[in-house]
Amino acid sequence: MVTGSRVARQDFESNSPTVTVDAPVLSEGDWDACTILDPRRDLNACAAFAYPAARGANGRAAARVADGLGYAWQGNLDRAIEAFDSAIRTAPGLSVAYLNRGLAYQSKGDLRRALADLDRAIANEPSSARGYYHRSRLYRSKGDTARADKDAKRAIEIDPGYQAVLP
Repeated sequence: MVTGSRVARQDFESNSPTVTVDAPVLSEGDWDACTILDPRRDLNACAAFAYPAARGANGRAAARVADGLGYAWQGNLDRAIEAFDSAIRTAPGLSVAYLNRGLAYQSKGDLRRALADLDRAIANEPSSARGYYHRSRLYRSKGDTARADKDAKRAIEIDPGYQAVLP
């Protein structure tokens, strides 16, 4: 845990600058847990978002999300996207699959597909700050500060903890 210090976080786009965030308390990975960006790469943190032991389609989809995360963490974004595609076919309402596929597309530079997936993640789970947080970052990377600020504001309204990582 980092307390009262400056935390440098590398943005996931290869051409993006390092973003420095002042945070009184910021646990590494809290904002990106269970995403392809998770610095801890901890599948145990994903149980709240996708539970592979669940029965039926949700369990199968969650297992594919876990596969996708593993592929992404190994640097294979194409295989990760295939796994997230499979999860979405199995359970079309699973927000975390859209979120991660969107982040994978964003990492590959396909911002159109990334935005579509982040929009879908938010539509499937509008009360989650995570989708707004990541879409805000995408808009900001495109230079669309008005939309980025709107999503940042919404993420913070849902979860005030996001003030630590959003402008």
